[in-house]
Amino acid sequence: MRYSSVTTAVVGLWALAACQLPEAPQWDVGVAVPYTSDTVTVFDFLPDVVSVDTVVGTPVFVIDPQADSVDYRLGEMCSACLVLDGQTVQVPSFEFIDSLDVLFPAELVTIDVIGGQMELRVTNEMNFDPLRPNPIPANAGYISLAARDIATGATIDSVLISGSSEAMAPGETESFVFNIADQEISEGVRIVFHIVSPQDNQTVTIDTNLGAKVAGLLRSIQVRGIAVVVEDGTLDEQNQVSIDQEVRDELANRVQGGAFELELLHNLELTGSFRASIAGSPGDLFSNDPTREVPLSQLALTPGISQSGELTVEQLQQIATFPTVFIGVQAVASGTETGPSGQTYVAQFTPDQFLLVDLRVTSVLRVDF
Repeated sequence: MRYSSVTTAVVGLWALAACQLPEAPQWDVGVAVPYTSDTVTVFDFLPDVVSVDTVVGTPVFVIDPQADSVDYRLGEMCSACLVLDGQTVQVPSFEFIDSLDVLFPAELVTIDVIGGQMELRVTNEMNFDPLRPNPIPANAGYISLAARDIATGATIDSVLISGSSEAMAPGETESFVFNIADQEISEGVRIVFHIVSPQDNQTVTIDTNLGAKVAGLLRSIQVRGIAVVVEDGTLDEQNQVSIDQEVRDELANRVQGGAFELELLHNLELTGSFRASIAGSPGDLFSNDPTREVPLSQLALTPGISQSGELTVEQLQQIATFPTVFIGVQAVASGTETGPSGQTYVAQFTPDQFLLVDLRVTSVLRVDF
């Protein structure tokens, strides 16, 4: 929370008015009070899986680990095995290809990765070795795993497990970790699983409910920028302002009226509404009760444009009665772009972005000389 003292500004303006206009018995003096000039973070618009960290003094987004897995049964990988279920025979040859999507949360569209890791795992849950080990590559089986960007199909990395050099006994898990750097990933990662298992006279009891498990884990993801779906996303921030007793007394006894002026500074790809509230406690902010708050509404999230409105004598005197003055700001915003898969209301964010709120209240005071 920020604390601002306004005594100096008030006294200074009164003294200036007195020097310029010494002969008049009474003057209305405008006193500008900087209620808040606060930097508001934009994290309210980001998915819960996104946080911020600092790497070598530079802020970066960090994405929570994303993982998924799938189990494939021998009955779906090997159609010829279906009629052999329960029989002790030679395992037929088979080939199977499918994919698993490790998806980002729906509102996280694209990440621009600085660095991260992708782990791929495949576990043999069958009662035979599907690689059919053979020193001659043409006679051996293999499993290939490829990680691809979902939106573009571009290959991030891939691995081949070949029976010409490896065995994969029942219950064994092969795990592979590769690094991702300086790469854009949209919507998530698709893991393509391809198994070719030739016949090699292995004899087992066929159980079509056994199979293989494929898993993908995207972890340690540091990101320089993200694209996020923001549709009527909300921002809600508050801070506390210190107003000394002398100023409160002047507002209570001499105020003739006033106005507020609000300016927002930001480079966010967002559009929407904005409002502020002045109250005596956090619970009274945006209460829609005129006896508990002074609302400043019907404002826009437009940057660099001064937005203003009138304040009544009663509202300014009400502010003077608040034991502690709290300022609340709220925004309802939507993105202004279209995502790679046609999503609308997408906004780009970087870790160093912010929203600067500059709110000033001008009180017209009756001063006797």
